[in-house]
Amino acid sequence: MRVLNRHFLIGLVALLVSGPVFSEKMTRDDAVEVMAQCQMQRQAKIAPLRQKAIEDCVTNKGRDREYCERFNRSFGDPTPRAGAEWSPGCFGNSPSVKKLLLPRSTSR
Repeated sequence: MRVLNRHFLIGLVALLVSGPVFSEKMTRDDAVEVMAQCQMQRQAKIAPLRQKAIEDCVTNKGRDREYCERFNRSFGDPTPRAGAEWSPGCFGNSPSVKKLLLPRSTSR
């Protein structure tokens, strides 16, 4: 598992188990399972976009395929921002995550 995915999962699981933000009673194992489903959904949606970016790199930019695959291997993954923040990455708001979390205003 790449480092960015690992950081994303660790941060999200820590958020999920840190307080009463579940939309229904869930165990930690349930939360981990839902997060795994979320990651699988994200990767399924990102894969065709990543492949298109690789093809564009090879065709339009004239680069070597290995270089383009290496360059785009983290396409759509969470990335660091200024101020120690992370972008959510592509498709970070999938239905499985929405099912898992409640807005904070309703959890108090």
